[in-house]
Amino acid sequence: MKSFNFKILIFLFILSKGLVSQELFSVNKIDHSEIQIDGFLSENVWSNTKVLPIGFEVEPANNKPSKRETFVYVLYSSKAIFIAYHAFDEPKNLRASVRSRDQRGFWSDDAIVVHIDTFRDARSNVSLAVNPLGSQFDFLYENFGPRATFNTNFNINYESAGRITDNGYIVEMKIPFSELAFDNNTDQIWNMRFRRRYYSGGILHENSSQKIDRDNLCLICQTTDPFEFKDIEIEKRNEILPYIFSSFSGEKSNPSEKIKYGKSSNRFGLGLNFDLTKNSSLQMALNPDFSQVEADISLIDVNSPVSLQYPERRPFFNRGMDIVNFNQDIFYSRSISDPIFASKLLTQKKESRFFILTALDKHTNYLVGGEDKSVGGDLDESYSTLIRYQKILKKSRIGFVSSNRIYRDKGFGSLFGLDGLIDIGNTWRILFEFFKNYNLEPISNSIDKEDNRYGRTLNLDGEGFQGHSAFFTISRNTEHFKNVLEYRELSPNHQSDLGIITRNNQKHISFTNTYNNIINRKFVREFEFSTDLDIRKNFSNQLNLISINFAGEASFYWNSSISYNYDLDTFYNYLGYDFKNLGLHELKLRTSPSELINFRAEFEWGKDLSYNETIPMPGKLISTSFSLRFQLSNNLSMTPSYRSSKLKKSSDEYYFNGSISRLRFNYQFNNFLNIRLIAENNSFNEKFFIQPLIQWNPNPSTIFYFGGNQRTVDFVDNEFSRPELLDFNRSQFFLKFQYLIGI
Repeated sequence: MKSFNFKILIFLFILSKGLVSQELFSVNKIDHSEIQIDGFLSENVWSNTKVLPIGFEVEPANNKPSKRETFVYVLYSSKAIFIAYHAFDEPKNLRASVRSRDQRGFWSDDAIVVHIDTFRDARSNVSLAVNPLGSQFDFLYENFGPRATFNTNFNINYESAGRITDNGYIVEMKIPFSELAFDNNTDQIWNMRFRRRYYSGGILHENSSQKIDRDNLCLICQTTDPFEFKDIEIEKRNEILPYIFSSFSGEKSNPSEKIKYGKSSNRFGLGLNFDLTKNSSLQMALNPDFSQVEADISLIDVNSPVSLQYPERRPFFNRGMDIVNFNQDIFYSRSISDPIFASKLLTQKKESRFFILTALDKHTNYLVGGEDKSVGGDLDESYSTLIRYQKILKKSRIGFVSSNRIYRDKGFGSLFGLDGLIDIGNTWRILFEFFKNYNLEPISNSIDKEDNRYGRTLNLDGEGFQGHSAFFTISRNTEHFKNVLEYRELSPNHQSDLGIITRNNQKHISFTNTYNNIINRKFVREFEFSTDLDIRKNFSNQLNLISINFAGEASFYWNSSISYNYDLDTFYNYLGYDFKNLGLHELKLRTSPSELINFRAEFEWGKDLSYNETIPMPGKLISTSFSLRFQLSNNLSMTPSYRSSKLKKSSDEYYFNGSISRLRFNYQFNNFLNIRLIAENNSFNEKFFIQPLIQWNPNPSTIFYFGGNQRTVDFVDNEFSRPELLDFNRSQFFLKFQYLIGI
């Protein structure tokens, strides 16, 4: 009977949607104190609100009625939105663990998600997810690139609680209006969409409150149900964020010594955030702590000819950074590494966005790109500014950017550019970017190479130069087919001093075709095939690459997938040497048949170059990567991983041969407090470390942690052999307390 009533409700809901296009949902207003976020729908106000079903399964089924009942309740006060979900299922079917915010593994759980488009122009969706135990994951769903991207560094301060019941689970959320950017008006209409993710028979099922058109390339544009909130309070977000950081380090210079610790190093700093208006904010940081608690996963860079990029996790680079996303790497936030002062001004209006970033850096990394290799050096102080404006229209956006970095060593780097996005119908998208740079080298011996490159020496001796870059893409996306034609060029002296341009002097064209089909059969759920052709020349019109790529992927029951990629460089010129038929195979396996296990494996083999040899030569490459996460309980997880890579020169010689082993334990006391231990052994650089850490993080900005870093490295004096693995000769202990104060 219950199932029959649910189907009738879904039928009437779908019918009403068809009869009244874009029905406006007038949300009931309540007093702020009438609801407590505890995972219980015990307050009377919940029974007096409209009930919205999540009625469509959009994957693997294509807009079919949902197989699991889910109801959404929406209320608001003058200060916040309240959202509750009641998701029905057998408790034994649920996947959920206690996790810290944005923790890896969250998406292996059941979860509910709300997407909010406050400006109703599909520039982005603020997306907030909660699992059945109340753990949070928030991200910004950005209308960027050929389809969409997810910015998981985005954070807002919202409350959530989850509770597993005898017929499923309940989630409650409280989202303060002060945390969201919207037009400066007390009456608001926002577009919202609700989702539920669950596993059944080892298959992930995606359910939505709206149908999703697979032939529409703009996924964000399909958050279209309007919700009305009247007479809300325009509350400005004014905050102070002081912090204190203290650490002390020690080392021993020979095996017979004990570690000798020096004096403690202490830092104090202050962050400030002021909402000038509801859609304009100024954020400043004085002596900010731009360190990261989470150790970057070591990348294998022994055979990389260019600098590697690491993800951005620092809180200062949280909000507003989606406006400085570019297909070319003209802005890289981690180029601002150790500032004395930094500031951001962000204005977001209904049809435009404006952004200014400034920073005074104590230490600066200077990067010079090249046709095949990049080189870098460390400089002293620099002052940086970046100005960005974007005009947003219904199906397009046009932007302007200007960046400038001035060095204490009498040099500068300036860049100006235009970019845009144009949608033609629902299936075609055009992207373009044009940038021009003007530079004067600083004078420094940090890069001391007499090599000539494109009419100038590599050493930093005050030479002036200029360059440009261009990017153009036209793409077509339908339910089954995706076609992308891309052209990019970077002149020999193109450089962005606030970016990470590792390669230049190229004209590159590529054409990619992809076929995808979600068939949802008994064994195979989804499969995909793609081909890609790349041709690259330099500005002297010399051919340096012809590459053909074949790829395939299939997803199976028990939440498993396998993918294969074959990349064949039929012709490749590197450092003036010609190579033919360099072929690399890549195989990836992934499975998570239950909440207990998440396994990933990657294998790469074939013919590759020794990029960092004086004379590059081909060799036989074999690389492996394994990761196995065990969720031992709702609170405890263990993740061992192993990566190796070797390039064989001859039967008994290698250009390189090494591995990185890593083990991570994490115990989550609740959603805010955890203790973790990371151990890593890197045979490439002969280093081993152990990092214990206890961390309390009740909101995105307030944090307390205490931890250490114990390392085993080679002694400076070559007279002594490398110490045993656990005979640490470098040691550090540190703590930080940072507390968000609203004013």
